Amino acid sequence: MNGQNVVIQAIPYDPYSGSPIIGITKVYLNKKLLYTIDKYYREKIFTSNDGQYLVVVHDSYSIDIQSETSFGLEKIDFNRPAIEVFKNGQTFKTFTLKDVIDTSKLAFYDGSFYWGYYVDFEGFQKAEFGCESCKEVYGRRVLRTRDTSEIEIEDWDECKRKCDSARFKNTAVRISKNSIYVDGNSLYVLTNQNMLVKLDFSEMSIQKISLDKVIPNLRRFSPPTIKGKYHKIKYPVKFLLPELINGKTIGEGLAEFLNKRLATKDSDSATIQIYFHTLLINKEGKCELVYVSSIVRNDIKKDFMYFRNDVKLEKVIEDWIKQQTFKTTNIPRDFYKYKFSDFVFLMWKYFIKTKETAA
Repeated sequence: MNGQNVVIQAIPYDPYSGSPIIGITKVYLNKKLLYTIDKYYREKIFTSNDGQYLVVVHDSYSIDIQSETSFGLEKIDFNRPAIEVFKNGQTFKTFTLKDVIDTSKLAFYDGSFYWGYYVDFEGFQKAEFGCESCKEVYGRRVLRTRDTSEIEIEDWDECKRKCDSARFKNTAVRISKNSIYVDGNSLYVLTNQNMLVKLDFSEMSIQKISLDKVIPNLRRFSPPTIKGKYHKIKYPVKFLLPELINGKTIGEGLAEFLNKRLATKDSDSATIQIYFHTLLINKEGKCELVYVSSIVRNDIKKDFMYFRNDVKLEKVIEDWIKQQTFKTTNIPRDFYKYKFSDFVFLMWKYFIKTKETAA
């Protein structure tokens, strides 16, 4: 943030998941590491000027923040976090949706609940489509020449209003990009209710202030901005598992360990399905976190979905994985670790050839 000497470095170890995800967030003050948080946030994150407080602003939620009542109706859970505060890397305080907005005034957009500053792109598009009064695209002719000779007096107010609306588009977009900022010892969040939420770091309190009182002229709004830098990363294919250090695939290693064999072509011929939800491998090639689902089917004509998970087999596989060492060539450059996911399909090592299978 302009005016700060704080730098936040954040790396996602699982770029295909939601937020928060497996990753790391580091906070530096004057190039000295203050602390780390073992999570990566897709939301906007900010710090106090001394870096002590890190704030995650959840200004948008998907519709799943709704829950069913006993009547089958849906309602919003206003106790969901809107602003999370960490102190020196540890969870410190949480402000909920009902703390930051007027819950009687809701804003739903395309299946999402959003309380941050809102840009009405659809309204701008309508305003720019065309003006029946000045026969020009809104925001161009009147603003460029101020020639009103062809406009009927009774149409002027409407024409000017829409032209002004079109002119305000660039300002609105600029505001939306900088609608959350740190100034002095406070965090400011502009909302879509024409309000400004102020979080005072010294008192750790929330104030809701009319936006007009804080920013009387939005066109002159110029808050401190974030200097962001995104490194180009070549991520591995989403469904890909690293090889073992001996050059074998995980499927080959498991087949040998379990006295099974790899499915010849695809899952149709397999009797064991193993899905690696999480396989977190560090730069030393060791597994830090593993979570698998395994299903054994005794009827190859039925899909795996009709059979229950084999919990004992899952434990055996996870224990075996933790003992292995993996190649690290697929971990992205400058990453400390990476989460892989994929399926492995196995078959019984021996089977009796019947007339049916021969056919």
